[in-house]
Amino acid sequence: AYAEKSYEEGKKGVVVSVVPAKSGDMVDTNLGNGGVDVAITEKVNYNDLVNRGLLYDLTEVIGSGAGSLKAKLAPDYESFLNTDGKYYALPLFMNSYGLIYDVDLFEENHFYLKAGYTTTYAAAKNSKGEYVFIESYSETKSAGPDGVHGTADDGLPATYEQFFALLDEITEMGFIPVTWTGQYQMYFTRFLYSVWANNEGFDQMKLNYTFSGTANNIVTGYNGEQPIFEQKTIDDTNGYLLNASRGKYYALKFAEQLIGNRKYYTNSSMQSDTSNSDAQYVFLEGDGSDNTSVAMLVEGQHWENEVKDAGILKNTDSIGRRFATLPLPNVSDADIGNSKNFLYDMSGSMFLVNSAVKDSVREEAVCDFVKFFHTDEEMAYFTKNTSLVRPFDYTIGASVLNDMTYFGQTNYQNLRNALADGKVFVAASNHKVFLSNYKQFTPQDSNVFSATVNGHAYTEPSNALRLAQNGEHTVSALDYFKAMVDEHGADWWSRLSGTK
Repeated sequence: AYAEKSYEEGKKGVVVSVVPAKSGDMVDTNLGNGGVDVAITEKVNYNDLVNRGLLYDLTEVIGSGAGSLKAKLAPDYESFLNTDGKYYALPLFMNSYGLIYDVDLFEENHFYLKAGYTTTYAAAKNSKGEYVFIESYSETKSAGPDGVHGTADDGLPATYEQFFALLDEITEMGFIPVTWTGQYQMYFTRFLYSVWANNEGFDQMKLNYTFSGTANNIVTGYNGEQPIFEQKTIDDTNGYLLNASRGKYYALKFAEQLIGNRKYYTNSSMQSDTSNSDAQYVFLEGDGSDNTSVAMLVEGQHWENEVKDAGILKNTDSIGRRFATLPLPNVSDADIGNSKNFLYDMSGSMFLVNSAVKDSVREEAVCDFVKFFHTDEEMAYFTKNTSLVRPFDYTIGASVLNDMTYFGQTNYQNLRNALADGKVFVAASNHKVFLSNYKQFTPQDSNVFSATVNGHAYTEPSNALRLAQNGEHTVSALDYFKAMVDEHGADWWSRLSGTK
């Protein structure tokens, strides 16, 4: 329809020119000076761009009421982007870091926990107290992390204990459980954000951006090496307490146990010359001279699109391989069934329109482009080609869905589930401390997992938790946690909040 529309006398349609640039760099270079009309980018400090007058007011384009873009937008995003009733951007895609697992490898080797009881479907153990895995698909799988039998996560590990039992099973079968990039350990740190978020749940994790409410489990002391947890009221004066949360502590304990067993991961995972592409290749093609299969990859949701673009895996569909994101396990049995899983977006990706188009000859065409780009058809096309989802309530028809990779299909189903449960989460808020210290809190740039231990400054916890030559951790999770909490304490908060 737009191809036949006249935006200037004597002309029909528009020509769209793409100007490639690095994420973030193009914003300052091209917005506000007429360089580009539309910027599609990541790591955007939305509030800063609004305050500088660089963004076009999209409120009328977004609309309101049934069927509008505003109505389709996930509520957490709508709240964040709402600036005094106006909207100056739209989110592009969702991305978080997790464990990508090889579904075919899991199914071929029965890497699913067996149910011990048909009433609770809890994971079964043998007489030695060891978890039991199914031997055939006639056997009943355990209920999985959500605690509900008959859902997609059946048989997958529900707790940390079950997760590491799975890793032991994978190694006993002659495979390597996990790999990740050693060169970019921030990938592992972003994965820890997801583990932390899963431990907390939607509402408790949101406190780390709104700094207002009741935190249920804050570490206030230690009984030997066991933390003591208490409930605390969080407000503008004490947001730093959230750095001492139970969820964060157990994320570090999870990392400690994973890194503490060299059988659990490839040697290259801790080698500084192993790029993300190298890790992707190992996951897809196997490790070492014998190409030992690797069950899981620590990566972002963008990984499949990236490997196709890089030619590492040219066509996932053509060779029939299936991958999915592993639902993260709970800390313990007591946490099972608490519905903590949610769709966590840490990308900071945005669709922006240059304020310079206001009252220009291109203004109407740009606004039409925004509408076109956000139709269900175009969002479906985006997901089909990237396997990434957008935080909108959009429909992908059966013919397009069937033509997508398994990874893309499961990502879209996860989006549908999260929208239905009201659990699409953006790592942001409109709180003044967050807005003034954007990079302190966003997972792409944040240092809230940093710590200085024994005189060594660590940005990435995995570098501190790595095993030394004697087989011991360089730093324990408990010592790291204590140092991290000290580093992000009252003085740190005073600097961020402007009270010091």
